[in-house]
Amino acid sequence: MRLRLLIALLLTTLINACGTSPLPTPEPVTPSPTAVILNEATTFSELNVRLRLPPGWQSRIEGGMLRLAPNRTALEAAVINEPTILLDTTSLATLTTQYGSSAANPETIFELASGAIQSAGYTIAPTKPVSLGNAHGLVADITGPTGTGRLLVLVDETRAVRILVQAANDEWARSQALIDGILATIELLPVPSPTPTPTNLAAQPQIVRSGPPGFVMRLGGRSGPANSRFIAARGLAAAPDGTIFLAESGRGVWVFTPHGTLRQMFGADELLDAYDVALSPSGDIYVADYGRNAIVRFSSDGTFLSRWGGHGDAPDQFGLSAPQRIAVGSDGSVYALDTRPGADGLAASSIVRFSGEGRFLERIELPPDVAPADLVVAPGGVIYLAENFAGVIVKLAPDGTVIARLGDPADPTQFAGPVLDLDRAGYLYLATYTGVILRLAPDGTIVARGG
Repeated sequence: MRLRLLIALLLTTLINACGTSPLPTPEPVTPSPTAVILNEATTFSELNVRLRLPPGWQSRIEGGMLRLAPNRTALEAAVINEPTILLDTTSLATLTTQYGSSAANPETIFELASGAIQSAGYTIAPTKPVSLGNAHGLVADITGPTGTGRLLVLVDETRAVRILVQAANDEWARSQALIDGILATIELLPVPSPTPTPTNLAAQPQIVRSGPPGFVMRLGGRSGPANSRFIAARGLAAAPDGTIFLAESGRGVWVFTPHGTLRQMFGADELLDAYDVALSPSGDIYVADYGRNAIVRFSSDGTFLSRWGGHGDAPDQFGLSAPQRIAVGSDGSVYALDTRPGADGLAASSIVRFSGEGRFLERIELPPDVAPADLVVAPGGVIYLAENFAGVIVKLAPDGTVIARLGDPADPTQFAGPVLDLDRAGYLYLATYTGVILRLAPDGTIVARGG
């Protein structure tokens, strides 16, 4: 479940980014008395939360998470130095569906939210009870070699709220009064009851057919009714007859004719956050459910069949940020990219292979310098990985041995792209960050480009 541990994941990312030698423990700093000045209350309707911020503070909501920081630089920073607040909410219905009825209490949710923090080497102080309106929960301070913070978990009748506040050690000491002042203004607004609508109700997205040479069509956009627009359009797959399958975070899987006409939707109830979709030779449809860290299998008509994976350290489970990309081999095996902390505490990438029914087959460890964004599997089990940081496509043997690295070392931006596909003739297609789609021969030779 993406929101479930994104707070902890961001903290883990910070710790990895700050993974230099630990700084000496600073001497206690007595903050200078400073008047805390807060603006009028700001409402974030997406999360049904209202709070007051100091003048100049910036906010951003991405992936269902609210991030608050003193300025734009701090808001965009990958490494947190100045005080930063992260807040997300998850419905109790979602939590209890995945973890059972015990997930509706603050103790269980706090344990889930704090697990990755502790495993990353941070110390969590004893929890204390906390209340906010009708919500009750737990709060604890966290300390580490380079950062200090506070984790709050609140639960009311309908949702769980997680709040992580963090700053560098010296900044935390100077900003304590300011942080306390902001947290004291947080209000949890009533969650409006949704208007009942028919399941999977959606309208035809916008279709654009005119464009430069080679352009066929564009689906979606900002125009049209709200139920015709994608919340987050992600992975695509095309059937042999040209039918298009789109994994979309809001409503599951959208199915279009080759000409872009909406034919069907499925998976809205079974998928928490659809990220990628892949088709098997038998016609089954596999979806990477990022929200539940799982792979979900559907029949060719969209009927739910099974689910497997989940977050954990077992060989057949996934890290907090996986699976995002999946592929199906010609033998029906399902391949999924996974990232989880390695023995050294840094992120390590691997490929997990399952049978079409979800039985764990193997985990293929990848070289330390490979952190792929996407994968495809050619007939015979040869694997291609889009390694966008290095600007190469890594070609692997079925056992994970590196066969070749395709790309131009003199121009790593040329092959830097997050999306990779393979056609039935064996040609690769790479969508690059420069807005160009490259068609490549199996040896990496560019045979065409568009965009």
